[in-house]
Amino acid sequence: MDEHWNPAWPAEWQRHAAALRELLTDEEDHSDVLPGFTVHGMDVGKWLVKQRQHTVWAGLMDGQRELLEAVGVVPLPLEQAEPAKGTKKAVSAFEKGVAAGAVQGPGRAL
Repeated sequence: MDEHWNPAWPAEWQRHAAALRELLTDEEDHSDVLPGFTVHGMDVGKWLVKQRQHTVWAGLMDGQRELLEAVGVVPLPLEQAEPAKGTKKAVSAFEKGVAAGAVQGPGRAL
């Protein structure tokens, strides 16, 4: 009998973890489990990517992290954990024109 038959976490999470464990039983390379990779109709790849995010990983119960670590899953390295966010905001054509005019200086033709 599976010791995790009645876990404290959601059954849906447990189903994904069991599908991943089944998939990775004889595998060493987890890089092939990409989003879109399904097992029993569940997108295990998408679920796995989410679980490895530091914000999600930190919110998992100890038993959940232990189940993932038992099949070789660890959180993403910090530089891959969160997508890079752009620091530039959208600029309208008018704002670009005003900025170009400021660079040209007053009284100069464009």
